[in-house]
Amino acid sequence: MNFRLLAITQEAYDPAVRYRLGHFVPLLNAMGIEVETAEWPKQSAPRWPIIERARQFDAVVVFRRLMPLKHLRALRKSAKYLAFDFDDCVTRRDSALGYPWPLLDKVIQFRAMIQCVDAVTAGNRYLAELARSINRSIPIDIVPTTIELRNYPKREVEPASDVVGWIGQKGTLTYLAKLKPALADLCMLHQRLRIRTIGVPLPSLSNVRSEFVSWSAADEVKNLHQLSVGLAPLPDDPWTRGKCGLRLLQYLAAGVPAVAAPVGVQREIIDRGAALPAQTMEEWAGQVNCLLSNAALREQVSRTGRELVEREFVPLRWIETILRDWCARSYTTLPDAESPAA
Repeated sequence: MNFRLLAITQEAYDPAVRYRLGHFVPLLNAMGIEVETAEWPKQSAPRWPIIERARQFDAVVVFRRLMPLKHLRALRKSAKYLAFDFDDCVTRRDSALGYPWPLLDKVIQFRAMIQCVDAVTAGNRYLAELARSINRSIPIDIVPTTIELRNYPKREVEPASDVVGWIGQKGTLTYLAKLKPALADLCMLHQRLRIRTIGVPLPSLSNVRSEFVSWSAADEVKNLHQLSVGLAPLPDDPWTRGKCGLRLLQYLAAGVPAVAAPVGVQREIIDRGAALPAQTMEEWAGQVNCLLSNAALREQVSRTGRELVEREFVPLRWIETILRDWCARSYTTLPDAESPAA
């Protein structure tokens, strides 16, 4: 009989569902673990059937969702084994909306969650330390956001050096818009340069030539392959230190050399030579210009980035930790990296 795992998630369209859970499902299935998902409803009444259904599973893992105490206590009673995974600083306001103040209700719910679960997986070191500050008696492990490299074939030909790009959602576009002085300088220096956004259009900025490409799963990698340089701006604050670097990892997997703010996981990637760092406007303009002007540097950074993803940010690298923390299980034989499940 298969081991049954219930994953309680945010909305199915949220990238975290795809990257934090979806990449591991084929590997778990290959080891006899049946995974079912349930989106955590916004209303209270539909939550109770999910909590009751948890009794039917061998383990339950909650993805990022913080719960009112009455629901959390009931879930704890229903679940034979309960784990929590998170990849954002869930106790604070998103700094794209203003200063990242602690949110009292979320602080209380987060503390309660960490105190009652059996194990925690966190997207980076900063988040893991937040959890450890509350409960050091349970396993708390770092599991970075991963990339399925089969979906990111190496590009055969490097594009012409005239497209600097960014991929993301509306909530983080404000970080890119704040680079206006650097983007304007680059557009002045490189007469054919365009700033391309994938996912959401960039607001009109004077002296910045911008273009927009709609996001789709089918075209995501093709659109990334057309970038000469990828941008990963972030301010350094208590919210962004919890970020797990998905945007930068996508550039690296696609073989796109990138310039990134040294914040959160991005700092660790930069320290390994897989991206160039930038904080001030002068640094952003200078580092992007270095990449646009130097083909050898672009090749070196993109090669180092792809190799780093292959070593450290693929699902198979973390499956043993996932098995231990989400399922309290271990296997002596794991799926082979070349198998269809991997």
